[in-house]
Amino acid sequence: ISTEEIDGTEKKIKEGKLNPRDAKARLARELVKIHHGAKQADQAEKEFNQVFKDKAKPTEMPVYRAKKEKMKLVDLLIEIKLSPSKSEARRLIEQGGVKIDDEVVKDWQEEITLKNRMTIQVGKRKFIKIEK
Repeated sequence: ISTEEIDGTEKKIKEGKLNPRDAKARLARELVKIHHGAKQADQAEKEFNQVFKDKAKPTEMPVYRAKKEKMKLVDLLIEIKLSPSKSEARRLIEQGGVKIDDEVVKDWQEEITLKNRMTIQVGKRKFIKIEK
């Protein structure tokens, strides 16, 4: 991206003709393209739009291999490293920031049955798939 393009983009943003989010998306795409190629840039943009615009699950996510049948949700969040502490896990759950298979969980004391291909989501960006 040339300095002229950057200046033009800044001007459009200041004039309200361009959304800053669109400028950031273009910059991100160009950076990925430079470092990883056009194909990876297309794939990264598609994945970003799927997760953040369409609010869908990412196509790839970390996997946790469950060793137990049942587990308290707060303990699971710590074990899978989606929360640093029980108090943080409890707060996240009570505020509706935790979903299991797209269903919001509000009871921090709940013991859940771990199922194959279950998805745990914390916030908008943290996902883990459970496998048995």
